[in-house]
Amino acid sequence: MNSLPYAEVNNAKIYYEVEGSGEPLLLIHGVRGSIRNWEYVRPFITEHFQTIFADLRGHGQSSELSEVTKVDTFALDHFELLKHLEIGQCHVAGHSLGGFIAQQMALDAPSRLKSLILIDTAPTTDVEGAHAQIKIAQLAYGLSPEEAVEKSLEFVYYNPQKIRETPGMIDLLVFLQRDAQQLANSHGYAMGAAASFNIQDRVKEIKLPTLVTIAAQDDTFPVKWGDFYQEHLSNVDVQIIDESNHAIQFEQPKALVQTIVDFVNML
Repeated sequence: MNSLPYAEVNNAKIYYEVEGSGEPLLLIHGVRGSIRNWEYVRPFITEHFQTIFADLRGHGQSSELSEVTKVDTFALDHFELLKHLEIGQCHVAGHSLGGFIAQQMALDAPSRLKSLILIDTAPTTDVEGAHAQIKIAQLAYGLSPEEAVEKSLEFVYYNPQKIRETPGMIDLLVFLQRDAQQLANSHGYAMGAAASFNIQDRVKEIKLPTLVTIAAQDDTFPVKWGDFYQEHLSNVDVQIIDESNHAIQFEQPKALVQTIVDFVNML
Protein backbone atom coordinates (compact mmCIF):
# COMPACT_ATOMS: atom_id res chain seq x y z
CA MET A 1 0.00 0.00 0.00
CA ASN A 2 1.46 3.34 -1.05
CA SER A 3 0.46 6.06 1.38
CA LEU A 4 1.73 9.12 3.18
CA PRO A 5 2.96 8.55 6.74
CA TYR A 6 0.47 11.09 8.15
CA ALA A 7 -3.31 11.16 8.09
CA GLU A 8 -5.27 14.36 8.77
CA VAL A 9 -8.14 13.01 10.86
CA ASN A 10 -10.51 14.43 13.45
CA ASN A 11 -8.62 17.76 13.64
CA ALA A 12 -5.31 16.03 14.29
CA LYS A 13 -2.31 14.77 12.35
CA ILE A 14 -1.78 11.07 13.04
CA TYR A 15 1.51 9.37 12.21
CA TYR A 16 1.19 5.77 11.05
CA GLU A 17 3.04 2.97 9.30
CA VAL A 18 1.67 -0.08 7.47
CA GLU A 19 3.70 -3.25 7.03
CA GLY A 20 3.04 -6.87 6.13
CA SER A 21 0.32 -8.68 4.21
CA GLY A 22 -2.77 -10.68 5.04
CA GLU A 23 -5.83 -9.64 6.99
CA PRO A 24 -5.58 -6.09 8.35
CA LEU A 25 -4.74 -5.71 12.04
CA LEU A 26 -4.68 -2.36 13.83
CA LEU A 27 -2.31 -2.21 16.83
CA ILE A 28 -2.98 0.52 19.42
CA HIS A 29 -0.29 1.32 21.99
CA GLY A 30 -0.78 2.64 25.52
CA VAL A 31 -0.16 5.93 27.29
CA ARG A 32 3.41 7.32 27.26
CA GLY A 33 4.22 5.12 24.27
CA SER A 34 4.37 5.23 20.49
CA ILE A 35 4.51 2.80 17.59
CA ARG A 36 8.00 1.96 18.82
CA ASN A 37 6.38 0.08 21.71
CA TRP A 38 5.71 -2.64 19.14
CA GLU A 39 9.33 -2.84 17.94
CA TYR A 40 9.94 -6.36 19.26
CA VAL A 41 6.47 -7.55 18.21
CA ARG A 42 6.73 -6.10 14.72
CA PRO A 43 8.96 -8.67 12.97
CA PHE A 44 6.64 -11.50 14.03
CA ILE A 45 3.21 -9.88 13.65
CA THR A 46 3.89 -8.56 10.15
CA GLU A 47 4.55 -12.10 8.94
CA HIS A 48 0.85 -12.82 9.47
CA PHE A 49 -1.08 -9.55 9.05
CA GLN A 50 -1.21 -6.31 7.14
CA THR A 51 -0.35 -4.45 10.33
CA ILE A 52 -1.29 -0.81 10.96
CA PHE A 53 0.85 0.95 13.57
CA ALA A 54 -0.16 4.46 14.65
CA ASP A 55 0.93 7.01 17.25
CA LEU A 56 -1.93 8.17 19.44
CA ARG A 57 -2.57 11.91 19.31
CA GLY A 58 -0.31 13.42 21.95
CA HIS A 59 2.27 10.68 21.44
CA GLY A 60 5.22 9.96 19.19
CA GLN A 61 5.05 11.92 15.94
CA SER A 62 1.31 12.67 16.00
CA SER A 63 -0.23 16.03 16.95
CA GLU A 64 0.20 17.06 20.58
CA LEU A 65 -2.74 17.11 22.99
CA SER A 66 -3.45 20.55 24.41
CA GLU A 67 -6.68 19.94 26.31
CA VAL A 68 -8.65 17.39 28.27
CA THR A 69 -9.93 14.60 26.06
CA LYS A 70 -11.76 11.28 26.28
CA VAL A 71 -11.17 7.77 25.04
CA ASP A 72 -13.95 8.41 22.49
CA THR A 73 -11.66 10.91 20.72
CA PHE A 74 -8.89 8.35 20.32
CA ALA A 75 -11.42 5.81 19.02
CA LEU A 76 -12.66 8.27 16.40
CA ASP A 77 -9.07 9.01 15.37
CA HIS A 78 -8.54 5.34 14.58
CA PHE A 79 -11.81 4.95 12.71
CA GLU A 80 -10.84 7.94 10.57
CA LEU A 81 -7.36 6.51 10.04
CA LEU A 82 -8.87 3.24 8.77
CA LYS A 83 -11.11 5.26 6.46
CA HIS A 84 -8.04 7.14 5.20
CA LEU A 85 -6.40 3.79 4.48
CA GLU A 86 -9.56 2.52 2.77
CA ILE A 87 -9.83 -0.37 5.21
CA GLY A 88 -13.47 -1.17 5.84
CA GLN A 89 -13.05 -3.84 8.49
CA CYS A 90 -10.11 -5.17 10.48
CA HIS A 91 -8.95 -6.89 13.64
CA VAL A 92 -8.28 -4.35 16.39
CA ALA A 93 -5.76 -4.97 19.17
CA GLY A 94 -4.92 -2.60 22.00
CA HIS A 95 -2.53 -2.63 24.95
CA SER A 96 -3.45 -0.88 28.21
CA LEU A 97 -4.99 2.50 27.21
CA GLY A 98 -4.96 1.07 23.68
CA GLY A 99 -7.26 -1.64 25.01
CA PHE A 100 -9.63 1.02 26.33
CA ILE A 101 -9.66 2.55 22.85
CA ALA A 102 -10.23 -0.82 21.17
CA GLN A 103 -13.18 -1.54 23.47
CA GLN A 104 -14.66 1.87 22.73
CA MET A 105 -14.36 1.13 19.01
CA ALA A 106 -16.13 -2.21 19.56
CA LEU A 107 -19.00 -0.41 21.29
CA ASP A 108 -19.20 2.49 18.82
CA ALA A 109 -19.07 0.59 15.53
CA PRO A 110 -18.78 -3.19 15.95
CA SER A 111 -19.37 -3.80 12.24
CA ARG A 112 -16.00 -2.16 11.53
CA LEU A 113 -14.14 -4.80 13.58
CA LYS A 114 -13.46 -8.41 12.62
CA SER A 115 -12.39 -9.19 16.17
CA LEU A 116 -11.31 -7.49 19.38
CA ILE A 117 -7.92 -8.28 20.94
CA LEU A 118 -7.29 -6.94 24.44
CA ILE A 119 -3.73 -6.95 25.78
CA ASP A 120 -3.02 -6.22 29.46
CA THR A 121 -6.08 -4.03 29.83
CA ALA A 122 -9.47 -3.85 31.56
CA PRO A 123 -12.84 -2.09 31.30
CA THR A 124 -11.58 0.60 33.71
CA THR A 125 -8.62 1.55 35.89
CA ASP A 126 -9.15 0.55 39.51
CA VAL A 127 -7.24 1.78 42.57
CA GLU A 128 -4.76 -1.10 42.37
CA GLY A 129 -3.88 -0.34 38.77
CA ALA A 130 -3.67 3.40 39.35
CA HIS A 131 -1.23 2.89 42.24
CA ALA A 132 1.02 0.75 40.04
CA GLN A 133 1.19 3.45 37.36
CA ILE A 134 1.73 6.22 39.92
CA LYS A 135 4.65 4.24 41.36
CA ILE A 136 6.28 4.07 37.92
CA ALA A 137 5.90 7.84 37.48
CA GLN A 138 7.32 8.49 40.94
CA LEU A 139 10.35 6.31 40.26
CA ALA A 140 11.21 8.35 37.17
CA TYR A 141 10.54 11.81 38.64
CA GLY A 142 13.46 14.23 38.31
CA LEU A 143 15.78 11.68 36.72
CA SER A 144 17.45 11.62 33.33
CA PRO A 145 15.95 9.13 30.85
CA GLU A 146 18.89 6.77 31.42
CA GLU A 147 18.56 6.99 35.21
CA ALA A 148 14.79 6.58 35.08
CA VAL A 149 15.01 3.41 33.01
CA GLU A 150 17.66 1.86 35.25
CA LYS A 151 15.81 2.72 38.46
CA SER A 152 12.49 1.36 37.20
CA LEU A 153 13.77 -1.94 35.76
CA GLU A 154 13.25 -3.96 38.94
CA PHE A 155 9.72 -2.67 39.40
CA VAL A 156 8.42 -2.54 35.83
CA TYR A 157 9.68 -5.87 34.44
CA TYR A 158 9.32 -9.47 35.57
CA ASN A 159 12.86 -10.33 34.45
CA PRO A 160 15.05 -7.20 34.46
CA GLN A 161 18.14 -9.17 33.49
CA LYS A 162 16.43 -10.42 30.34
CA ILE A 163 15.59 -6.81 29.45
CA ARG A 164 19.23 -5.79 29.96
CA GLU A 165 20.47 -8.64 27.78
CA THR A 166 18.03 -8.15 24.88
CA PRO A 167 19.91 -6.34 22.05
CA GLY A 168 18.76 -2.74 21.69
CA MET A 169 16.18 -2.94 24.47
CA ILE A 170 17.72 -0.48 26.93
CA ASP A 171 18.36 2.06 24.15
CA LEU A 172 14.71 1.75 23.08
CA LEU A 173 13.43 2.19 26.64
CA VAL A 174 15.63 5.27 27.09
CA PHE A 175 14.26 6.69 23.83
CA LEU A 176 10.68 6.11 25.00
CA GLN A 177 11.44 7.63 28.41
CA ARG A 178 12.97 10.73 26.78
CA ASP A 179 9.90 11.01 24.53
CA ALA A 180 7.63 10.71 27.58
CA GLN A 181 9.45 13.53 29.35
CA GLN A 182 9.22 15.80 26.32
CA LEU A 183 5.50 15.10 25.87
CA ALA A 184 4.61 15.07 29.57
CA ASN A 185 1.71 17.52 29.20
CA SER A 186 0.11 15.60 26.31
CA HIS A 187 0.55 12.34 28.16
CA GLY A 188 -1.08 13.88 31.22
CA TYR A 189 -4.21 14.60 29.21
CA ALA A 190 -4.16 11.04 27.86
CA MET A 191 -3.86 9.65 31.38
CA GLY A 192 -6.85 11.78 32.33
CA ALA A 193 -8.83 10.15 29.52
CA ALA A 194 -7.82 6.73 30.83
CA ALA A 195 -8.76 7.66 34.40
CA SER A 196 -12.28 8.63 33.36
CA PHE A 197 -12.90 5.48 31.29
CA ASN A 198 -15.31 2.94 32.77
CA ILE A 199 -17.39 0.53 30.69
CA GLN A 200 -17.87 -2.21 33.27
CA ASP A 201 -21.63 -1.93 32.86
CA ARG A 202 -21.39 -2.06 29.05
CA VAL A 203 -18.90 -4.86 28.45
CA LYS A 204 -21.70 -7.36 27.95
CA GLU A 205 -22.79 -5.37 24.88
CA ILE A 206 -19.63 -6.51 23.05
CA LYS A 207 -20.53 -9.54 20.93
CA LEU A 208 -17.42 -9.65 18.75
CA PRO A 209 -15.00 -12.58 18.96
CA THR A 210 -12.66 -11.34 21.67
CA LEU A 211 -9.21 -12.41 22.80
CA VAL A 212 -8.13 -11.29 26.26
CA THR A 213 -4.39 -11.68 26.82
CA ILE A 214 -3.05 -10.93 30.29
CA ALA A 215 0.49 -11.11 31.64
CA ALA A 216 0.51 -13.35 34.68
CA GLN A 217 2.53 -10.89 36.78
CA ASP A 218 0.81 -7.68 35.58
CA ASP A 219 0.23 -5.39 38.55
CA THR A 220 -1.58 -2.68 36.56
CA PHE A 221 -4.29 -4.93 35.10
CA PRO A 222 -3.93 -8.22 37.00
CA VAL A 223 -5.38 -11.59 36.02
CA LYS A 224 -8.62 -10.96 37.92
CA TRP A 225 -9.75 -8.98 34.85
CA GLY A 226 -9.57 -12.17 32.83
CA ASP A 227 -12.22 -13.62 35.14
CA PHE A 228 -14.31 -10.48 34.66
CA TYR A 229 -14.24 -10.77 30.88
CA GLN A 230 -14.94 -14.51 31.08
CA GLU A 231 -18.11 -13.74 33.05
CA HIS A 232 -19.33 -10.80 30.97
CA LEU A 233 -18.45 -11.61 27.36
CA SER A 234 -20.34 -14.24 25.39
CA ASN A 235 -17.61 -14.89 22.80
CA VAL A 236 -14.25 -14.68 24.57
CA ASP A 237 -10.95 -16.53 24.79
CA VAL A 238 -8.83 -15.62 27.83
CA GLN A 239 -5.12 -16.43 27.69
CA ILE A 240 -2.57 -15.87 30.46
CA ILE A 241 1.08 -15.43 29.43
CA ASP A 242 3.60 -16.17 32.13
CA GLU A 243 6.84 -14.39 33.03
CA SER A 244 5.76 -10.86 32.19
CA ASN A 245 4.58 -7.75 33.96
CA HIS A 246 2.56 -5.03 32.22
CA ALA A 247 5.05 -4.50 29.37
CA ILE A 248 4.26 -7.82 27.71
CA GLN A 249 5.22 -6.55 24.23
CA PHE A 250 8.80 -6.16 25.50
CA GLU A 251 9.01 -9.21 27.75
CA GLN A 252 7.11 -11.83 25.75
CA PRO A 253 6.70 -10.56 22.16
CA LYS A 254 6.82 -13.98 20.47
CA ALA A 255 4.32 -15.53 22.88
CA LEU A 256 2.00 -12.55 22.46
CA VAL A 257 2.06 -12.77 18.67
CA GLN A 258 1.54 -16.53 18.69
CA THR A 259 -1.50 -16.11 20.94
CA ILE A 260 -2.98 -13.56 18.53
CA VAL A 261 -2.24 -15.70 15.46
CA ASP A 262 -3.78 -18.81 17.06
CA PHE A 263 -6.91 -16.84 17.99
CA VAL A 264 -7.43 -15.34 14.53
CA ASN A 265 -6.79 -18.67 12.82
CA MET A 266 -9.65 -20.20 14.79
CA LEU A 267 -12.22 -17.57 13.73
